[in-house]
Amino acid sequence: MVKFIGKIIRVSFMVLIVIIAIYTFGGFFNLRLEQTIKEESAKLFKLRSEIEQFRSSVEKFRSAFQIEEGIASWYGRPFHGRITANGETYNMFTDSVAHKSYPHDTWAIVINLDNGKSILVRVNDRGPFIDGRIIDLSYSAFKKIADPSKGLFNAKVLTLIGYNPDEYN
Repeated sequence: MVKFIGKIIRVSFMVLIVIIAIYTFGGFFNLRLEQTIKEESAKLFKLRSEIEQFRSSVEKFRSAFQIEEGIASWYGRPFHGRITANGETYNMFTDSVAHKSYPHDTWAIVINLDNGKSILVRVNDRGPFIDGRIIDLSYSAFKKIADPSKGLFNAKVLTLIGYNPDEYN
């Protein structure tokens, strides 16, 4: 009987040790699990916030991006040295464009659809004032993507309203 009680005490003691161990380490593991869940939740929240910022940027970019196709022409000597619609002095040897409605200082990519060449230019004047034409390039800009002796080319204009290339240099 004493042996039996001794066994019961030993087993009870071992069970007690196991219970204490489970309670102690189980609590530790639960705390660690809770901490991990909190950390991962914070990461997911931050990622969700970054995704929303990215979506917002994409929407702003989409709203600032316009595409137009038509005939492009150039203007030069008779206007060289005159004041443009935005108050600058027109210089036919710098890269600029005139457009009927784009805000001044809008940047645009003009693509020559006849040869695939393109140029980045800034709107600083109004025009063209001939039906069927969508944009007038300065002599310098036109010469870089087309033959000035031809005078016209089929163009695609991609506007980047709010874009300033100096911010990316």
